[in-house]
Amino acid sequence: MVWLNVLTILILFLLTGFLSGKHRDKLLFLKAFTSAVFMVISALLSITISALITYYLFAIILDDGSSIFILGLITILLSGLMNYYLVRLIMKINSYNELLIMVIEYYIQWTTIFFTLYQFFTSSGDTIRELKHLNISTATLDVSLMNIIILPILLVSWISIAMVKVYIKDHQSKENNQQ
Repeated sequence: MVWLNVLTILILFLLTGFLSGKHRDKLLFLKAFTSAVFMVISALLSITISALITYYLFAIILDDGSSIFILGLITILLSGLMNYYLVRLIMKINSYNELLIMVIEYYIQWTTIFFTLYQFFTSSGDTIRELKHLNISTATLDVSLMNIIILPILLVSWISIAMVKVYIKDHQSKENNQQ
């Protein structure tokens, strides 16, 4: 039954785009979804590499006792910088399509907001008990898993997309100034 749920979610995501953005590019949301999947994978790899670099540089080599907050921030920013080059390559393949970038950014925002709301609703025992009465599964995604893996991936993806948007605007203004 999980495959049916996943398939329904994918169809609804693609349908939101097809219904609203099919004039210039009928496959816009399919391209955005595919690009977003690659972005998430590259963000996970960037986070893993950045976490190792940050840990070995600050904790092992420099013997720095910084807080997890500071080390986490360094890791996320370094991941965003690393992921930026991969995302820029994905966008270059798609001719720096600004509409595509906007759709991917929306996907990231929607997913981040959903996970935040999910965290809020599932953190309350009262809400979980109410859901049992509605015959809805109360098996929840582990919140610590979300905080350690899912939300950082979304944040790194968002940083990368923002950097690519700035890159495109900067290079467009550079081209306009040269003309």
